[in-house]
Amino acid sequence: MSEDIQEYIISADIVAANGKLTFSSNAPIRKLLYHQLYTFKQAGKVGLINDKGDVILTPKFDSYRDDADKVWFEHNGKLVRLNTLITVE
Repeated sequence: MSEDIQEYIISADIVAANGKLTFSSNAPIRKLLYHQLYTFKQAGKVGLINDKGDVILTPKFDSYRDDADKVWFEHNGKLVRLNTLITVE
C-alpha cells in the first residue's frame, strides 16, 4: 500500500475467500520490518497477528516501535522487546 493513502485508513478487516469476516482492526494492519508479523488495534490497544491472521499477542499494548531488527511494545509505561514476549524467527 502506498504511503500517500495510508494516513486516510482508519480501520482494516481480513476477509476469508468465502467472504466471511475473520478479523477486524480499528486501525491499519501494518507489517513489521523483517518479520512476517503484523500489528493491529482493537479498543485502543495494539496486538500482533501472523500472516495467516492468527492472533500472536492479544491487544493489550499502548503502542509499539519497530526498529527493524528490534521491535518494542509499550505496556504500562514500560518498553518490552518483542523477542521477550514470543520466539521471533
